[in-house]
Amino acid sequence: MTWYAVFRGRKPGVYAEWSNCNEQVTGFPNNCYKGYQTRQEAMAAIQCYQEMCLGSTKDGLHEDDKAHKACRENKIRNEAQDRHKIKLLSYIVVIQFAIIVGLFVKMYAA
Repeated sequence: MTWYAVFRGRKPGVYAEWSNCNEQVTGFPNNCYKGYQTRQEAMAAIQCYQEMCLGSTKDGLHEDDKAHKACRENKIRNEAQDRHKIKLLSYIVVIQFAIIVGLFVKMYAA
């Protein structure tokens, strides 16, 4: 199950369903959210975000630029990690294919 942490949205918090998360972020300017595998991870991320990034407001509607920048940097970092994982998986597939072709050629050459 995926848990969604809404950092910037109509009502920041943790949501168990995508539809609820989507309601909070769709149409909200500069929204920021992320999915986590456990509720604890999502809660910890929200708490860290609030402690490190938010100004004096608590409603999440008037955060300072620092909060938005931190959220955006986190998104960019996660996207870079995803691209790295895809590239690594591509290399693994190529290596496996080369091994299979090598075994096939060796089998018929013998």
